Formats: sequence, structure tokens, C-alpha cells
Amino acid sequence: LREDINQIGRHTNIIFTNDWKKDAERRDFTVNAMYLSSDRNITDYFNGQQDLSASKLQFIGNIDERIQEDFLRIFRYYRFLGIFEKPQLINGYEETLTRYCKESFNYLSNDLLRREILKMLNTSYPLNSFFTNKDNKEKRFWIELTKNHFVKTQYDLGLNKCLNKIDLLVN
Repeated sequence: LREDINQIGRHTNIIFTNDWKKDAERRDFTVNAMYLSSDRNITDYFNGQQDLSASKLQFIGNIDERIQEDFLRIFRYYRFLGIFEKPQLINGYEETLTRYCKESFNYLSNDLLRREILKMLNTSYPLNSFFTNKDNKEKRFWIELTKNHFVKTQYDLGLNKCLNKIDLLVN
């Protein structure tokens, strides 16, 4: 168990704690802030079980603050959508994530982005990470922005190994 202190982006100082709630508060989403005890009791401070049952991915706390703490949370959000067969999107999230996506490239390495995209490809329902609507094959906004960023920074490994695989999912 730990508590984050003095967090600046992906760099943070931590202290170890015995406080389960403090540990839960530093998690990205309600669904990954649940704990199972050895006697099989679930501790759930943020209604993660309810969100999981509803196929809903909800940030813990204020979405703007959470993204500004760590811009990788944008891409983790889309990766986690791939665990749900029919994810229920929360009003306003897409607009907020869109607003921060370009800025995220100033803080995240291309390798980190590539690794997150590869993780998206390995979820149970990867199309949900990449497409707003699987039927009309409308790609999510972040794909084109990331592709342009990879081209601009001449990051061929990311472009070739990751983003081109997305089209193969629907063909």
C-alpha cells in the first residue's frame, strides 16, 4: 500500500501506508480501486463493483485533475474500454480527453505510447479502444493525433507496429 505525495506528472514521491483508502485514492479508475481480502471480502471505496457491472469506466476524482497528474491516463482509459463488450461511456469524458490529448505528447515518450497501444490490442474487445462505432468503423480521435505525432517525430516503430494493426482488426 502506498500514498503518492508531491506528484509531478509521471514522477512522484511515495510513502508506504497501512491505509487502504489512501491507496485506492491514487488509482486511476473506480474499477481498479477494489481490494479482495484473504477471507474473500471486497472493499470498494468508489463503487467500482457497480461500475464494472454497468460496463462503465469512471475516473476517481476530477477527470481534469487526474489527467494533469498523469497524461498516460488518457490512453489507459481507452485501453480499459477494451475490457468491456459494450462499454457505457460517461458524458463529457470524450471531450475532456480530446482537450488534453495533444498536450500529452509533451509529457509521454513514444515508447510509452507504443506500449500502451500494444496493450490495447491485447484486450478482450480491442475494437472498443480504437473505434467509437464498430459498425461504421469511425476511429477514435486519439488515433489520428497519435499517428500524426509519430510521423512528426519520425517514430516509425510506433507507426508501423501499432497503428497499422488497428485497421487489421476490422478487415
